[in-house]
Parts: sequence; structure tokens; C-alpha cells
Amino acid sequence: METKPCGSNSCPVAVLYTITTTDLVLDNSSVTGNWTIRDPLAVDQPYTWVGLLDFVTPERGVTFSTSASFTYAGDCVDMSNDSMLGGSGQRSLSFSADHVLRCMGACPTGGTVLLTNEQGSTLAWTYDGLPNAEVSAVGGAKFNLGLTCAL
Repeated sequence: METKPCGSNSCPVAVLYTITTTDLVLDNSSVTGNWTIRDPLAVDQPYTWVGLLDFVTPERGVTFSTSASFTYAGDCVDMSNDSMLGGSGQRSLSFSADHVLRCMGACPTGGTVLLTNEQGSTLAWTYDGLPNAEVSAVGGAKFNLGLTCAL
């Protein structure tokens, strides 16, 4: 339970769930991670999820790690994420989303997404509530991409 001072006592404000895996093995690959879910008791407060997951395949030396947080308010979600797929001496790909805001039945209204390879080349796009995303590609190219949510 998450509590806050309430007079001379502590009052509950949210239920916290923590999930941990340390010894999960699937087909010679290990999965480890910790996740915390915060479920507020007040209906007008946001629900959040924060976690880190490592997926390691020893034969290939591939690791997948991710952390994300989701804040829900009504029918909208604000999402941030950092993920990486790769391994030592191998190709890698990282994904980062910063405060991508999307409501049910609508295109994203804010946020930035970055996709970066091991050489540092980045593909980035920004949402501004319009039915397209402004994309910046390697070499400085920029263009607008129509979103299927606008169809």
C-alpha cells in the first residue's frame, strides 16, 4: 500500500503491485525483470506501470531491455519508453518515446519518438495532434507522414 499522512495516521492512496522474476528460463534464454504497478484508490488519479525487462539469449548474446511508464487519465494515456535490442559487438537498435499522448479514437496529440541504430543514425518523429507525424530522417531529410488513426 502507498500511504500519505492523514492527521496523526497514514491513509492509503494506492495499491502497489511489484512483480519480480530472477530465474525464468525459456528455451535456454533467461528473462529477468521487475515491474511496479500503481493502482490509485481515487478514481480521478492516474494508473501507472513502470518496469524493466532483460531477455538474454546466451547462444546469440542478444539482450532486450525495456522500461516504460503509462499514465492513464480518463480515456487517454501518456506513454514514455526506452528499449534496446542488441548485444556486445552486434547490431543494436534502440527505441525511445517521450510523453506520447493519445486518447481513444484520436491521433496522438503530443510526444516524440526516436529509433536509433548502433551507428547513431536516428529516425525521429513528433506528434502534434494533426493527422500526420513530422519525421526527421538520417541526413537531415524531413517529411510528414499520414497517420492511419486519421482515416
